[in-house]
Amino acid sequence: MPAPRQPLFLARESYRKRRLRDGARVLPIFGTVLLMLPLMWPAQPQMVLSHWIFVFVLWLALIALAAILAPGLGESETASAPDAPSAAAQATRSAGPAATAAATAPPDLPRTVQNRP
Repeated sequence: MPAPRQPLFLARESYRKRRLRDGARVLPIFGTVLLMLPLMWPAQPQMVLSHWIFVFVLWLALIALAAILAPGLGESETASAPDAPSAAAQATRSAGPAATAAATAPPDLPRTVQNRP
């Protein structure tokens, strides 16, 4: 007798972030299809203004949708909780400003040795 199947459990946050990324991937395709709609409408001189208004309003709506989706795209699924700072950040804070300057300074480049005949 086979074992009963366990329901597939997806963590809520990772599921939402994946759906958000999926929406961001589909948005340009969706926008392209909608921007091509005026090309399929009958060409009548009195309708040209309404076509341009449609394109402009759609353009603004796509910008607004992208602005809504963008903040959630920068975070990765494996990122630690925002309340818990990383160990490197805690070490830098406890060491003081000198350590912060040293940590952000570029590394010293190796000096080249010139062979003289």
